[in-house]
Amino acid sequence: MHRDRQDLASIKVKTARMLEIYALLRSELAAIPQGIFPSRDVEQLHQAVRTVEQNMLELQKGILQAREQSSPGSSDARALDEILDAVMSWVRETPASPE
Repeated sequence: MHRDRQDLASIKVKTARMLEIYALLRSELAAIPQGIFPSRDVEQLHQAVRTVEQNMLELQKGILQAREQSSPGSSDARALDEILDAVMSWVRETPASPE
C-alpha cells in the first residue's frame, strides 16, 4: 500500500512536469519568428512536443487501467481521478501539433 502511494505521488509529479515542459515547448515554438532559427532546431522542438503528447496519451491509458483495478472511493482511486482530470483537461485544451 505504501509503495502504491509512492507510485501515485511519482505519477502526479511526472504528470505536472510533463504538462509544464509541454507548455514551455509550445510557448517557445509560438515565439520563434519565421526563418530566425535553423529548421532543424525548430523540427527538434516540434518532435519534443510530439513526444510529450505521446507520453501523455500513454499515461492516460495507464491511469484508466489502474482506475479499473482500484476500489471505487479509495484514496488511490481519488488520486487517479485527479491525475486523469489533469490529463483530460490537457487533451481538451491541446491543439494538434504540426506533423
